[in-house]
Amino acid sequence: MARLGLWLVDKERFDETVWLIDQFIDDPDPVAPEHYEGVPESNYQEKIIAGEDPHIITTVRGNLAWVIQKLALRKNYIIKALDYTKTLLRYKNLYAKLQAIIPLIEIAARRQWLEELNPQEYKEFHDVTFDLLRNYAKYPPIAKRLTHVFYYFQDLTTEEDLEVLEMALH
Repeated sequence: MARLGLWLVDKERFDETVWLIDQFIDDPDPVAPEHYEGVPESNYQEKIIAGEDPHIITTVRGNLAWVIQKLALRKNYIIKALDYTKTLLRYKNLYAKLQAIIPLIEIAARRQWLEELNPQEYKEFHDVTFDLLRNYAKYPPIAKRLTHVFYYFQDLTTEEDLEVLEMALH
């Protein structure tokens, strides 16, 4: 059902896309790590901890991240896309965080829209990105995707540049 959002956004049916995301953004798939009861091969949280990138989009929130990414391509919806991305990043599951980086990459590429529309949103985007860096870059799949986010930054301080480089070197 969440994949329907890709079709909706491709058809420029943005109100319906937003409605669909709103319906599923709090879906419990993937579950919090402490509640996982499935087969070990499908425990994407543990795979990420072990340094493996699951390279699969299989959960409701994982699919929503790709819909949100497409929403972020539209200037009028970039703030909404950032809000949804921040929601995905609040979940404990590392797989949800990994997938949330997908829209974050597109937001990074268009971050000047945030600054133009609402400078506070740009600051929140910056804070969210550095929170991921500081707290989750120790997991190689997350660090790898974060490099795609930071590729677009050109306005970092020297200290921030060094922090990003430190992540990239480890």
